[in-house]
Amino acid sequence: MNTITNGSFGTRTAYNQSDLVDGGTSFTQVATSDGFVMATVGQPTFSANYLGTLEGFTVDSSGSNTSFVYATGLAYSYNMQNGKKGVNTILIPMPGSFTLPVRKGETWNLRLTWNTEIGQAPQVEFYWIPDLDSAQGQTGVPAGQQASIMKQAMNTLRDELQSGKVQGSMLLSAQQAIDGRVLDLAHILGDSVNQGSSEQDRQQFLGRLQKIVCSAAPQGQKTDNVVDPRALQELIASFGKLSGHTFSTQQNSLMEAGVRALVQINDNDANRRDLSLINRNIGLFLDNLQQVLDKQFSNNERRLLTRALVRIVGDGNRGDL
Repeated sequence: MNTITNGSFGTRTAYNQSDLVDGGTSFTQVATSDGFVMATVGQPTFSANYLGTLEGFTVDSSGSNTSFVYATGLAYSYNMQNGKKGVNTILIPMPGSFTLPVRKGETWNLRLTWNTEIGQAPQVEFYWIPDLDSAQGQTGVPAGQQASIMKQAMNTLRDELQSGKVQGSMLLSAQQAIDGRVLDLAHILGDSVNQGSSEQDRQQFLGRLQKIVCSAAPQGQKTDNVVDPRALQELIASFGKLSGHTFSTQQNSLMEAGVRALVQINDNDANRRDLSLINRNIGLFLDNLQQVLDKQFSNNERRLLTRALVRIVGDGNRGDL
């Protein structure tokens, strides 16, 4: 067999997933010349979860195994901390590839195996590259005549990386998580302070609460936790309407102190991980709330409120326990 450095190759023949048989698990071909099989397994995308192996092996005319190679393709689940709202997950493609040497007359085989509990079968593409000297007079299907699905997917992945679409999608996901947690708090708080409150009052309180809670920030950027005094007073006023109370100056001050205690938790990363500070400031907010409403929360109400607040302030992790 000529070596790769000689560069004496015949026409490459391209294959992909559609050429696999036995339920998309195998491929077999008898080599009519010396050559190589070059194969890749995996998906160039950030949205597919998968785990699979592609094996390549050759068998001679006597049935003896003459060579064996394999590659693993998988999506690596990478967790990225996003501000104070816990973790976002991105699936990073990690394809595998191999080159299988084949002698004339040998049967070369590919076998794909994957874990169905993790995801669908990873994509496969492979090429038969014959030795030019021993393949004289033979014709193959030029690789360029069969579009590479993997290359097309790679073009999309490259565009997403360069355009920032991936980062934008992660940011949107984080913001949706924030909004969902704020909604949970608004409903729990509404049920605790006034089960007869109208949906309109709850929606107004929710909208003003969202102005106080910081937005998702890109990785490495500090979230904006500055509270607009006007927005704070609007929040307190909407809470008074939600709970059916008109607050005095003293009660208003207690409410403001409680909200600012929550905001303080998000001033920096150290505060967001300080369990003593988180417990103390959430406790201050709930104690002030009880005093303003002249109401004692039940153990279950206080537990639910604490959990909902922890999911918004701090790093968001303890609220999911």
